[in-house]
Amino acid sequence: MNFLPNDTLAGYARTAVDLRTRMVDYHRSPLAAQYLQAFFDSRLANHPSPSPAGMAKVLTAVRAITANPWRFGEPYVIAPAMTAIIAAAATALDLTGEVLPADIAPDNGGVLFLPEPIYHRSLSGEVSSIGAITWARTTNTRSGRSFWAIAGWADHQRPARPRGRPPPAATR
Repeated sequence: MNFLPNDTLAGYARTAVDLRTRMVDYHRSPLAAQYLQAFFDSRLANHPSPSPAGMAKVLTAVRAITANPWRFGEPYVIAPAMTAIIAAAATALDLTGEVLPADIAPDNGGVLFLPEPIYHRSLSGEVSSIGAITWARTTNTRSGRSFWAIAGWADHQRPARPRGRPPPAATR
């Protein structure tokens, strides 16, 4: 999920269209379903196994939540200089205990493309370079309550590295 080198907003927009098309194709592929299955298998390894029918429902719902912003959501591209502002705002943002209004996002689903990645360190210490953020407003079918599902998309094929830093030792 990385932008190719560009120096104009039109170039970033063309790249965003290409990335969006590739992500729609990815979500239609068996690989997307396999990734989600492996993701949930690893997260639920130490918990009681849900029924096969229950797990199928969860996988179908999560697949729709992650795919629909790419297929139907509005794409947004920001200027490269804005990436640093977004990263700083995200670091300072604490929504603990907050209830966000339904109209907080510009649309019910969309994709924010980041021409410059935002680097994120997980609790396990792994660094990811977030190249896009998606959001989707979804509704729980049992309770009828709506919520926002927000996801960061990273390129797992290349090691993440902030500018000016050498690649990780394993790739030298």
